[in-house]
Amino acid sequence: MSNKYNYIYNKLYFSVTDGRIYGFTYKEMIAEKMTKVMYRKREIEGLINLYHLMIHADGKISDREIHMGEIMCKYENIDKELFERELELANQMSFDDVYKKCLNALKACDHEFNVKCIAWMSLIANSDGFMSTEEWGIIYKLYAYELHLDLKEILDYQKSLPKH
Repeated sequence: MSNKYNYIYNKLYFSVTDGRIYGFTYKEMIAEKMTKVMYRKREIEGLINLYHLMIHADGKISDREIHMGEIMCKYENIDKELFERELELANQMSFDDVYKKCLNALKACDHEFNVKCIAWMSLIANSDGFMSTEEWGIIYKLYAYELHLDLKEILDYQKSLPKH
């Protein structure tokens, strides 16, 4: 368990975590916060674009897929307006361009986040009663060839996600 305390002394910012003291300037603090913001933006962009690919994969967008997207947004704390805006941008792009954008964003994210993304997409693909071969093709290509993820890890993570 991590105990974290932050305080300011003589224009230096200090963070005490697990008994260690870390000092940094205001500029360093802002740079770290910006890095976290940019990382989160990349995560959201990857997840939303992957969602777009998934719901359009079989040519039929079901109400259940839309509903699961709403659940995903709520669970992942994604702003609804941002979600809609990213989907609208993806709608204006070709499938290949969305795939490339999604893949680039996901490759910049950590392993655990990528596992979570594929777990979400499996739930969304199955939400209308079955996973089409097109949906499976995208999921398989991403987890097995592009991101090199373990299927068991994805299935285990999927169990922790809300299904309705």
